[in-house]
Amino acid sequence: TDAPEFDKPQLLFGCRPCEAASLPILDKVFAWDYQDRFYQLRRQMTTVVTVACHQSDEDCFCSSVGGSPENTDGSDVILYNLADGMFEVRPVTEKGEALFEGKTSESHKTGRACPPPPVTFDPAKCKEWMDSHFDSPFWAEHALRCVGCGVCTFLCPTCHCFDIVDEGSFAKGNRVRNWDFCQSALFTLHASGHNPRPDQGARQRQRLLHKFSIYPDKFGKILCTGCGNCTRYCPTVLGVKPMLEDIEGQEG
Repeated sequence: TDAPEFDKPQLLFGCRPCEAASLPILDKVFAWDYQDRFYQLRRQMTTVVTVACHQSDEDCFCSSVGGSPENTDGSDVILYNLADGMFEVRPVTEKGEALFEGKTSESHKTGRACPPPPVTFDPAKCKEWMDSHFDSPFWAEHALRCVGCGVCTFLCPTCHCFDIVDEGSFAKGNRVRNWDFCQSALFTLHASGHNPRPDQGARQRQRLLHKFSIYPDKFGKILCTGCGNCTRYCPTVLGVKPMLEDIEGQEG
């Protein structure tokens, strides 16, 4: 028995631009060689309201991957904080216009986003280095402090790896799609016992290559929005931004 179709409209309210920007990126992979109706129906039934950023921190790097504090990719409406509980409403799509139709009033006030964070690396240069340094000791050296907890992937808006698992008993069960992550030692473990990514260095390399080389080559988009969560919440302060900054500084 197939799972029921998702047919209830839903609203994602208060997203940041770097979160909403993940949706058109993920649209590519879920409508590629297989039309994933489970994803696509939820996407069609979802309206996304974002809030332009009024501040950034040292871990933000949206500007390094083509984003900005007021990027509208993936948004149906973007709000600008005017203070005193008021927001400027700027519809982006027809869904956004329909959501706020008759619910706003005209005003002379206009909102502004914060300045973009500084650009700290060039994705194209980093890709060029990564593509030609697969076996570099850089990966092992920089992954020494990685504990494989997976928080970088759990909080990433674009990480989408999953596993198909049969859960239940011999009498009754469900075939479900579970979130999975490349930083786990079990992620690529074969039934034979062989693991093509046997250590954290190989797993960190896979994560960065996927985001900045493999996915762009296949779909024309970087698999990263520069939210900074992977560094901000990493217990050892690793993540995409410091790794790519170090890669940019490599010679040869």
